[in-house]
Amino acid sequence: MPNFRPRLFSALKPASLAFSAAALALAAAAQQPANPPIVLHAARLLQVDTGTLLQPGEILVEGDRIRAVATSVRPSPGR
Repeated sequence: MPNFRPRLFSALKPASLAFSAAALALAAAAQQPANPPIVLHAARLLQVDTGTLLQPGEILVEGDRIRAVATSVRPSPGR
C-alpha cells in the first residue's frame, strides 16, 4: 500500500501559506485608517448660509463627512 502522507502534506503547504498571507494582509489593512483626513484649499470660499466670503477657505473632510469649514482647519488628533 503506497504512502500518501508526504503528497497530502506537500499539497497543503501552499494553501496554508496563502491563507497565512491573506490573514496578515487583512490584519495590516484593519490597522490603517480607511479614509485619511483631507483638507481642500480654496483661494475664496462662499459660505452660503451667512453670505460671507472666506479668503482663503479650507474644508476638512474626514471619512465621508465634512467636519469643518473655515479659513484654516486642522484634522482631529486621532485621525
